[in-house]
Amino acid sequence: MENLEILVISQDGVKYAIETKHINQILRVPEITKIVLTPKSILGISAVSGDIATVISVNCLLENSISEANDKNRVLSLDGSSFSLYVEEVIDSIEVDSKDVERIEDSEDAIVAIIKTEDEIIQLISLELLFKEIDFKPLDVDTVKDNISAEDEIVDQDEYERFLLFKMGEELFSINIEYLNEIIVVPQNITAVAGSSKELIGITSLRGDLRAIMDLRTFYGFKEYSCDKNRVIIIKIGDDVFGVKVDEILNIKDFNKKNIDTLPQHFQDKKISGIVHDDDQLISLLDEYVFLDWLGENRKFLDSNTNHEEKKEAQDVVLEVLTFKIADEEYAFNIDEIDEIIDYTKDISIAQAPEGIRGLINIRGQVVPIGSLHNRLGKKLELGEDKKIVVCTNDDKKIGFYVDHVNDVMNIYKNELKASSDDDALFTNVLHLEDGERLVMLLNINEVYSKGQV
Repeated sequence: MENLEILVISQDGVKYAIETKHINQILRVPEITKIVLTPKSILGISAVSGDIATVISVNCLLENSISEANDKNRVLSLDGSSFSLYVEEVIDSIEVDSKDVERIEDSEDAIVAIIKTEDEIIQLISLELLFKEIDFKPLDVDTVKDNISAEDEIVDQDEYERFLLFKMGEELFSINIEYLNEIIVVPQNITAVAGSSKELIGITSLRGDLRAIMDLRTFYGFKEYSCDKNRVIIIKIGDDVFGVKVDEILNIKDFNKKNIDTLPQHFQDKKISGIVHDDDQLISLLDEYVFLDWLGENRKFLDSNTNHEEKKEAQDVVLEVLTFKIADEEYAFNIDEIDEIIDYTKDISIAQAPEGIRGLINIRGQVVPIGSLHNRLGKKLELGEDKKIVVCTNDDKKIGFYVDHVNDVMNIYKNELKASSDDDALFTNVLHLEDGERLVMLLNINEVYSKGQV
């Protein structure tokens, strides 16, 4: 019998070995994208040696205790496999005499032999038997690779800023999400103010406060236009809170800072503060400086809002939500649970994926699973370019959901939040909006993420 070449690893203080013929590379731990609803042994997906690999915890498969991550941890890319192994520590690569290898006949677990050296005993792992413990097939690597550009990389989120995108006519505009207070449908009762600037539509009452509403179409010299897609973005700049009416809300998106060109603050007659370069299109960027002059002209109307701030003890804001439609029903997620909103992207199916996972999409080089929320709600999903994807994060795990239409970002007050009478744990509360005429089911993100519930 030939001698055996093995890689010795340490797991939970015990020495194990894997035949080196199975190992392609030994790597430092790369960025790992977690996937919800998968077995505990699957840590996630990562770019390993140029491929998209499913990263497996050896300790979990061996039912050992899990130690804290440290600099000794390594990932082993495997030859001809879509799996990579996450190990605690790599000790050495050695060659052992066949006479020192004691095979375990009819082994039912992954340990198939005992290797005796001068001062220790090492357990030999069979990868074939080890992987039988996983109730999850590897990804279709070729399909995933075809859908992820070779230039895509996992990037530092500090390099990105998040913006709300909206449309005016055929032009695209954006505003940093830090200025966003909420998004509402256009109020029916707006009181015109005599003597105000032409851009000021008027004043409206919003949950007990007076808010000035600005018409961006007039501000930019567009012709008047109204439709059911019009929305009012409630903007907060310092102590000023006011609304701007726009044609249509598109999505929330992250942009790399290097793709944002800002204009000098002294720019003459400035109505944009910069340009965002997004693939083959340019997006006008708005910030507080765009509104400074307009705020000054309308200061006396905006100041009338401050008299109402202390009158709402029974209407304290308890949370902020994103509302959206699936079929003809309206639902909401807590805004703190939402990572971003992106345009429709076709998902990549996974062989034998968990019941709640439709497939995967690529977001700037990061692989994100798509959950089947339509199925969970008993609705029919008809995919198309008009759909949006709401990407949520829970315990650092991302998952996206197709939705038919994104409606509003709203502050919810204490008297608008009611406990759900529905026995389904998916819904914890009902939002009673517009004096109870608009009911929105608030989704419980923990229940959405629980096994088999999406």
